[in-house]
This record gives sequence, C-alpha cells and structure tokens, in this order.
Amino acid sequence: MFFLIIGATFAKYVFNAIWDYYLESKGFYFTSSQLGDNTVTIMDDWDGGSISFDVKNSKSPLLITDYDINYKAECTIIGKDADYTECVFTGTNSNELVGTLSSVKACINNTEDEVDVSEYSKSDCELEGYDWTPQIAIANLSFDVNLTDNNHEIEDLTVNVKVTSLKPYRKTLSTNYVLAKNNVAAEGNVVMTYKNYQNYDRLIVSNTYDENKCVKISWDSNDLLIGTSKGFFDAFDEDNNGYINEIEFSIGAKRSVSFIFYKRDFKQTYNVSDFTLEKLPSCGANFTFDTLDGWENDYAYGDWHLANGILYVDDGQIELIRPFAPTGNTCSASVTFKLTDNYDTALAFSFWDDIGLDAIGRGGLTTAYDDELDLKNFRITEEIYIDLISGLNEIEDYFPLTLNASHTMTFEMSGKNAKLSLDGNTLLTHTFEEYSCKDFKKIGLFVWGSEQGSFEVSKFSYSTK
Repeated sequence: MFFLIIGATFAKYVFNAIWDYYLESKGFYFTSSQLGDNTVTIMDDWDGGSISFDVKNSKSPLLITDYDINYKAECTIIGKDADYTECVFTGTNSNELVGTLSSVKACINNTEDEVDVSEYSKSDCELEGYDWTPQIAIANLSFDVNLTDNNHEIEDLTVNVKVTSLKPYRKTLSTNYVLAKNNVAAEGNVVMTYKNYQNYDRLIVSNTYDENKCVKISWDSNDLLIGTSKGFFDAFDEDNNGYINEIEFSIGAKRSVSFIFYKRDFKQTYNVSDFTLEKLPSCGANFTFDTLDGWENDYAYGDWHLANGILYVDDGQIELIRPFAPTGNTCSASVTFKLTDNYDTALAFSFWDDIGLDAIGRGGLTTAYDDELDLKNFRITEEIYIDLISGLNEIEDYFPLTLNASHTMTFEMSGKNAKLSLDGNTLLTHTFEEYSCKDFKKIGLFVWGSEQGSFEVSKFSYSTK
C-alpha cells in the first residue's frame, strides 16, 4: 500500500496549502493516517475483507482541535465494477456515514508532584496549577465491498473514499483505493510480500486464516529501518543502537497489514527473503535484561545492575515499564526470579492506563521479617488499597520461597477477573470493578531489595489475546 498525489495542478496544490495554513491558524486540525489530498492507495494484497481508515482532530500530540468537528464520510465504487458491487460502511447498509469528533478536555499533570489529576474538574485543575488540555479524538472507520451480482467475480476494483468536515470549517480528505485480490492460493497461511518504491519500501503481511494470528518478524536493522512507532506492536526487540530489528503483533482473520521500511543504502534492493516470519501461539514477549533498551524507567535508586542477562537488585529499587496494547480482555504476565536473601524484599507487576503518574493496578509479593511470604496489597485504584487476604501475615508456611532457587510468579486476567500465582499455586484472585485488560496501556515490573535482601530477575514475559 502506498500513497501518490495525482490530478492536482501546482496552482491547486498552492491553494490547498494556503487553505490548510488558514485552518491551522484557527486551531482547526482535521487529518487521517490513510486519507489525504486526492491520494491513491494501491493494495495488491487485498483479501476481500474490510478496509480500515481513521479521521482525527489533531495534527500531532501538541496540535489538537479544541472544539467539535462534524464530518460526513462517503465511499463509491468507480468504473465498470459499480454495476456489480457496492461499497458500504462496516456495520451499515449505506455508503454514507456522518459523525462527530467531539472535543474532550482533561486535566494533565506536567509537574513532578505525582498527584493523580485524572478526575479533576476544570476549575480544580487550573486552581491547583495543572494543565486543562484538549485530548485527541479519533474515529476508526472501515468499509466493505459487497457483490450485488453473485455471478460476478471480483478481481480488482477502485473505491473512492472521501471524508468532509462540515462544521465549523470545510476540508476534504480522500483517496482512491485500488484493490487487487492477493495471489495466496492456499487458505490458512500468513505470508509476506515486499514492494520497492522510490523513497521507501513496504512489507505487507497477509493472514488468510479464519482466526486471528500472532506473528513475529525479524530483519537486519543494519540494512532496513522500520517506520512504524513502537506502540503499535505487542512486543519488539532492538539492536545495540536502539533500532528495532524484531516485532511481534496480532493480525486479524482475513486481514492484511503493512509497514514502511527505509533503506540505509538506497543503492541496495531488498525483498521478502530479507525477513524472517514465525507464527506464534499467542502474542507476548520474553525479555532478558542485557540492556535497558526499550524500557521506560519510572524510578530507580540504590544498588542495582545488569550482568549476563540477569537484573540484580540489592539495597535499592527499580520499576521498568513497557508498552502493552491488548486488543481483547485476556492477558497475562510472568516473571522468573531467584531470591538470594529473603529479608525485606518485594517483587510486583504494575499496570498503567497512560493517564496520570500512578499505576492503576499492582500485584506481587514481599518477604516479611520473619522469613515467611507476605502478599503485597493489590492496588485497585490510586486512592484505595485493599488487603485481599486478611491476616495473611499470621499464616505460616504459606507458599514459602526457597533461597537461590528459580521461582515463577504469574498474573492472569480474563474479563475483569484477575489471578496471581506463584509456581502454579494461586496466591489470590480478585474481580476488578472498573478495569479489564484492554484498559492497560503499559505493563511494569517493580523490584525492591533491602540491605539484607536481594532479587535476581532473569526473565519477564507477557501475552495478550
């Protein structure tokens, strides 16, 4: 899939640029990740399924429209295929759709005082000196092509998609989708195709299964750099210079996704053989701690270090956070560790909604001074702490840890029901009142060791469905 500007004279280009400048001077931003100014999108890997696109009220995270935008979306079959097919927006029987990108503002804490301001009103927010700012609104839309004549066989066709803002200003985003059926003969496969263009290349991944699949793709980042942000993937790996060289993601049934790549050397030509694809039972990630690349470090102090793929924490603490993007309501996380001294230590998972500075959920374990296992309270909201098993400190020999032995702690969640386990034994269960997996945007690992207690963490993994 690529974009090409067509049918526009230089004068029209200049006019559109001036008009866009005027709109932006009014704080009006109306954009799309797929549509543009009369662009063409060629999809020669189309599997006959839905085609997705979006419209947004922003140009960047800092340039956001702070008022509502009403819009109208239209899709039309172009050419002879219009006699045999129709375009409709997914979930409707119409080729027209109206909607509103609603302006929503929220209180944002850009200070370092770690106060949760997500529930603040405008007056409270501004009174306390925080920022009352507009939030990005995105409408995720898709269309389908249906046969009106069952004797007609679709090979390739063109669909015009146009979205026009109606109020308060008028701007049109459009593209012609040139759709060609892919040549994957066998059902039940995940395949790659690779296209070379003038300024970039594109890798297309197609899933012909009737169910979602998780795939891992790797390449040499000394040759190719991916142009997709890290937040898109369920997991990724990087080289020693911080460039992505492996991605892991879920692809829907009968769907295709594509990624832009940039060549380090424009004289070279690459093809699909320069990539390795592996189908996985579920999406997730396994990480060794050779470096801290790819992690956010929420806070760290004291004595901790990395060596031979092991994270050592002794008389200090560290919380490492990674992007986490479940699409459904089932997710899990696992950590493999050794306790080298069991005096006053802690290990916990944390889950973040990307709003505010505190995790919305924590679950883990600590060792008590009497060398018995204690459970760290599970944090349900940022204000309320709930002791899920009362009196646990008084229970002796409750799943005791063996010093210098490998243990695995696991967090599992389905719907709003969560479970924390140690070496396969259930430590606690809990039902969230508000959150499910898809509310989590980041996942973290908290490790704390005291002067007398220390942890060695060798593996951290998570999966989503």
